[in-house]
Amino acid sequence: MREIDSYAFALEDVFALYMSAWQKGVFVDIGCSHPLAGSNSKLLESLGWNGVCLDEREHPQWRQHRTTPCVQCDATRVDYRELLWGVGGDCGKIIDVLSIDVDEASYRALERIPFDRFEFKVLMIEHDRYRGTDLYRHERRHLRHWGYDLLCAD
Repeated sequence: MREIDSYAFALEDVFALYMSAWQKGVFVDIGCSHPLAGSNSKLLESLGWNGVCLDEREHPQWRQHRTTPCVQCDATRVDYRELLWGVGGDCGKIIDVLSIDVDEASYRALERIPFDRFEFKVLMIEHDRYRGTDLYRHERRHLRHWGYDLLCAD
């Protein structure tokens, strides 16, 4: 077993690596927040993955710690067709890891993802069920509609 340091709060980055059989890939990190603390993509980047990060806030330390671009935008308003096409590049319409963590806006962001144009091998979404909402049910129903199976509920 490999020894690895996770940056994510709940080992999401390690989960993505495991699910990808430790192969390099392409990621999209929506709601990336801090460049290091709680990052679902920093580990992937450090292992040679390519991708893009999105966050509503600007992070002054981003360029100091990351090589992946961070697009400052509202995750519920961005044109994902354009953004994902730019990220997919040589990979075409298949993106290895999609991570969505924009709190109560996660479902609205998920609805904007063009599942008719892109396929995601691993999709992680923070459901925020602990906040007392049932948005996670809508997220799961939406993903089932597009052919995704739930692997880990929590």
